[in-house]
Amino acid sequence: MISYNVGGVNQQIRVKIPGGIADGKKLRLAGKGQPGPAGVPPGDLYIKIKILDHPVFERERNDLYINRDIRFSEAVLGTKIEVPTIDGKRLSLKIPAGTQSGSKMRLRGHGMPSMDAGRRGDAYVKINVAVPKRLSKKQRAIVEELKGLDL
Repeated sequence: MISYNVGGVNQQIRVKIPGGIADGKKLRLAGKGQPGPAGVPPGDLYIKIKILDHPVFERERNDLYINRDIRFSEAVLGTKIEVPTIDGKRLSLKIPAGTQSGSKMRLRGHGMPSMDAGRRGDAYVKINVAVPKRLSKKQRAIVEELKGLDL
C-alpha cells in the first residue's frame, strides 16, 4: 500500500511490485498523478524503486550470494549444510571433501526472478573455512600431530 498526496488530499493505492525488479527502476501508474488545470485528466504517478539490503543475501542482477562458514574438519572431510533460499525454503548442500575457503557452490534457479526472461537467477553459496581462535589442549595436540604429518 502506498500513500501519497494529490491536491492536498491523502490518497492510498495498492501497487503490485513485480518480482525481481531492479534498484532504480520506475513503475508508471497511469492516471494516478496530479489532475491538470481546467478539468484536464490526472497525469501519471511514477514510483522509483529502492531495494534495501537483505541481512542474509547479497544481490547481483538476478543472482544471490550467501556466505556460509564451515569448520576446518568439515572442509577436509566433506559435510552437508542447510542453506536458506529467498523463497523461505531450506536446501541441503553437499560440501565435497577438500573444499577450499572461498569456493562457490551454485544452486541453479534459486536466485531472483527475471522480470523479462521468465526464469530465475542462481544462488551462490560462498564457503568460508573458519579457523578457531582458541583451541583446547587436546585440539592443539591433534593439530600438532597433523602438522607433523604435513597436513
